[in-house]
Amino acid sequence: MEIKDKLSVWVLFLSIIYMIFCSFIFFSISLVIITLLFSNEFDINDKDIIHVAITSLITGITTGLGSWIFAKLDEREARKSLPADPK
Repeated sequence: MEIKDKLSVWVLFLSIIYMIFCSFIFFSISLVIITLLFSNEFDINDKDIIHVAITSLITGITTGLGSWIFAKLDEREARKSLPADPK
């Protein structure tokens, strides 16, 4: 079986953007819940939003890049190994 979907730099950028977006949503929801639990009021300022954005950026880049690297390694191992003989 031949691998038809080659991993490219475009897939890397898409996965990084996707992970940044998902991380931003997750951390924003977490910030709101934690703020409401501890202070019983909605008190979020610009500094909190900047911290969430920076954390999301770091998380998105590392997870996107890490998953892409592991997929590239898996693709390379799949090319090196002999194909199985299905019966």
